[in-house]
Amino acid sequence: MHLFSLGFQGTAFFTAQEEAGKSWRYLLEWFRRFGHSTNRLFVVDTSPFANVEAANEQLLVLREKDANAAFNSQATQLVEDLCRKNDLSFVYKDRYVEAENKKLVSAGENPRSLGSTEMGRIIAASNGLVDGTTIQIPTSGYHTMEESASWESVDAFIKLLTDLSDGV
Repeated sequence: MHLFSLGFQGTAFFTAQEEAGKSWRYLLEWFRRFGHSTNRLFVVDTSPFANVEAANEQLLVLREKDANAAFNSQATQLVEDLCRKNDLSFVYKDRYVEAENKKLVSAGENPRSLGSTEMGRIIAASNGLVDGTTIQIPTSGYHTMEESASWESVDAFIKLLTDLSDGV
């Protein structure tokens, strides 16, 4: 809503049932119904970390892929470039999980999943109709009453979205 108040001219989707893993279906239906395809879908979300310290090691979370699909590399690179331009620290969650998994496996433990995102689900289900990337705010206490993110991450998130909406 803040971006629209600043003059954003794009399309925004507010989806239902994201936490149940069903929101991508509504997006895909919209794209199928209206005959559009895009490689510029930017899904915004949160990304869980084990604790506040781990979440606060970066302002934003990017992904090249999740457990379902690879994301659009050009869209992901655009977001990374904007982060670098604005000196916004970030981590690639898939790389982070893969590095953590190497430690787990070497310690004899089972690896964690890359996670399943709305973006990955819609890419996998759309057969090329829709793709893009995701931009996430790092959080701790994921899906609890204590879930939180730093103000700095929220500010970075708004800055990045503003730059994207300006068509940079």
